[in-house]
Amino acid sequence: MSRIVVWDVDDVLNDLMRVWLDNVWTPAHPAPVVPYDDLRENPPHALLGITSGEYLSSLDEFRLSIGYAQQVPNPDILAWLQDHGGRCRHIALTATALRTAPTAAAWVLRHFGRWIREFAFIPAPRPGEVLPTYDLDKGAWLARLGTSAVLVDDSPQNLTAATAAGAVALCWPRPWNGCRASVAETLQALTRLVDGREAQ
Repeated sequence: MSRIVVWDVDDVLNDLMRVWLDNVWTPAHPAPVVPYDDLRENPPHALLGITSGEYLSSLDEFRLSIGYAQQVPNPDILAWLQDHGGRCRHIALTATALRTAPTAAAWVLRHFGRWIREFAFIPAPRPGEVLPTYDLDKGAWLARLGTSAVLVDDSPQNLTAATAAGAVALCWPRPWNGCRASVAETLQALTRLVDGREAQ
């Protein structure tokens, strides 16, 4: 079990953006509707015509709600873990507000705790909150890991930081990141890495 797989939580292990858009944003703002598949930016506040602060406040409230707790775990990743999860170690690594981290951790352990035994987070900045800074981004966190890891993430910035830190970066397909691989192809690449073969 030399390979470590580090999983992003929101929009990888779950479908946060789609669930928030469908259940929180769209019902309160029925026109004009911005379809999920048209989200070419994340965060999408400019596309939605709101400020970054308004978007983050709404997202944080959703993360603390029963709606977040009831999210369905990603079935493709669950199936992959059933087949391959026991052959490597798994860590959840997310960037979220301090007050929403316990909710995210509980959700991860409830649905993925059979495989994911460690949960880490990088506090996302929020107004009026001053916290010690240990890691500026996921790349810095991965560099401290001190071993070869694979980061599965939907954010191009996180993937670039991971590569700079010496990790292998796998892009999880989402409308905003330009990933050309399918979900199946991404998981096949992960399998090759777990097997000790290079992803192609």
